[in-house]
Amino acid sequence: MTKRWLLFVTLLLVLPLHAQDKKPSNLRDLLLAELRSTHTTAEWFVPANTAVKGLTAEQASWTDGKGNHSVGQLTYHLVFWNKQNFARLKGEKPENFSGNNDETFNKFDTKTWNDTVQQLDQVLTELEKWVETADEAKLKNVAPQVTEDHLKVHRPWGSYQSVDNGDRHQVKRIVVKPGSRLSLQKHHHRSEHWIVVRGAARVTVNDLVKTVHENESIYIPIGAVHRLENPGKILLELIEVQTGSYFGEDDIIRIEDDYRRS
Repeated sequence: MTKRWLLFVTLLLVLPLHAQDKKPSNLRDLLLAELRSTHTTAEWFVPANTAVKGLTAEQASWTDGKGNHSVGQLTYHLVFWNKQNFARLKGEKPENFSGNNDETFNKFDTKTWNDTVQQLDQVLTELEKWVETADEAKLKNVAPQVTEDHLKVHRPWGSYQSVDNGDRHQVKRIVVKPGSRLSLQKHHHRSEHWIVVRGAARVTVNDLVKTVHENESIYIPIGAVHRLENPGKILLELIEVQTGSYFGEDDIIRIEDDYRRS
C-alpha cells in the first residue's frame, strides 16, 4: 500500500496553509486544494509547474556531485509514480515495474526533458480532474491513506511526520535511513524526548555520546547541542515529544550539517 500511494501521497507531503478567507469545506475541496498547491498554485512552497518552467535540459540534469538527484531525475520520478497511481485509481493495470525504485530516477533522458515536463503537467491535471468527478465513495476510500501519510516530510536523512500537537507540545514520528544522521543542532524554545521504537540510535547531547536501543529513551534539554544518528543497517524509527513555547522549523540552530544546510 505504501508504494501504491507513494507519489499520490508525495503530492500531499505537507498540508499547506490555505488562504485564510477560503478554507476547504469538504474532502473533495481539500484534496483539490492540495493537488493544485503542488501543481500550479503557489502557497508557501513553489509548485511543480513553476519549479520546472524555463529550465533547459542541461540545467535539469545538473547535480551537486553528492549523490542528490537532479531536477530532471526528480521530475521523471514524479511522472512515473503519478502515472502508476493514477492508473490504479482508474482501475487500470499500471505499466510493468521491476520494483527497483532507482530506475524511476535513473531512466531520465535529457533528450526528452521537454516531453517529461509536459507529462508531469498532464498527469497532475488528470489527477485533479479525477478528484473533481469521482463519487464520494471513491474519495472516502482513498482518504484514509492520504490522511495517514500526507503530513510526511522528506529530508536527505529520512523523514518525519507530525502526529499530534498542542499549545505546549508536538509529537513527531521520525525515520532515519541507515548510515544517515541529522545535523548537530540546538533549540532555543523547546526540549525533546526521544523514544526509540525500532533500531538503535547514536545520540549526542553536549559532551555525552550514547547508544539508545529499542524501548529506551533520552531527554534533550532546551539549549543542549545534540545530534541523532543511525549507525545500523535497518531503518531507525523513534517518537519525538517536544515541549516548550515554539516548535517552528526555524528554531533549529545548525552547528554542523552533512548536507550543508544553514
